[in-house]
Amino acid sequence: REEMSDLASQAEEETEENKLDNSEEGRFMCWGCGEFGQHCHGQTKEVSFADGLVSKFSQQYNMRIKLVGCGASHTIAVTSK
Repeated sequence: REEMSDLASQAEEETEENKLDNSEEGRFMCWGCGEFGQHCHGQTKEVSFADGLVSKFSQQYNMRIKLVGCGASHTIAVTSK
């Protein structure tokens, strides 16, 4: 998946358990330990890199992600709206 490889190479933030990535096109990925549901995937389990693309912002809400940040138990995203 070239799209995900491009995103991974542009990673902005990473903690020991929570990893995320944001591209200039507004795509957003978050993977790693999801014990607290901090990956925006609607679940509380480990999220693999291959399953890390978070599409609900662009598909459901028609938003682009501008900035992202994360910690061990949280993720924050600033959107275009």
